[in-house]
Amino acid sequence: MSRIQHEKTQMPMQNPKKRIKNFDVVELGYNIELAQQESNRCVNCKKPKCIPYCPVEIDIPKFIMEIKDGKFGEAYYTMTETNIFPSITGRVCPQEE
Repeated sequence: MSRIQHEKTQMPMQNPKKRIKNFDVVELGYNIELAQQESNRCVNCKKPKCIPYCPVEIDIPKFIMEIKDGKFGEAYYTMTETNIFPSITGRVCPQEE
């Protein structure tokens, strides 16, 4: 049985013509709608392998389900339970590999 693969929701990026003139962050981040759209990619595994592969061991499925349910405060708490620098580690996360 094959799983439906959802394509990654593209993150908004700073316009190249603007970013060549500043040192602002290139990735603008997801708004609420895009974050919830991206959360739909999680298949909510019974035995998730993503947690042990996370260098800071975030409960990734819980975090994603909280985003999906619009519980952003809870999602932030879940993220910071094991990670005191979420904005830094989020930028260097090896999840694309």
